[in-house]
Amino acid sequence: MPGRELIRVFGSDTDDVRLEAARALSQIDDPRAAETLNAGVRPGDVKLAAAAYRFLLRRDDQPGNQELLRQALETYGRPDMARDFCGSGNRVLKMLAKNWAEEKHYSQVIPECEDSGWSRHP
Repeated sequence: MPGRELIRVFGSDTDDVRLEAARALSQIDDPRAAETLNAGVRPGDVKLAAAAYRFLLRRDDQPGNQELLRQALETYGRPDMARDFCGSGNRVLKMLAKNWAEEKHYSQVIPECEDSGWSRHP
């Protein structure tokens, strides 16, 4: 099972290997992957949060996750990350991404940040 191997690799002492494992685990809908990332992503670990941002987006209602996501976008943001923030349905994260895109001159390539009137969260 690929998830098991990724969980093992996530325990690596090598930063790049750990980050790639986190990125892959964040895309797997598996309780063991979620447990591993919940235990591994700590407040203030912005680099790891940026790698696992898709996982954190699914748990944006947990204390501290929105702030960690904000820091990850500001420090390690990429257009695909901003698109995912905008598509998350969370208005706060959408606004953060929209502001980030405008500041970085990516607004034209991230149409997902335009107002659609739909939101999962107030």
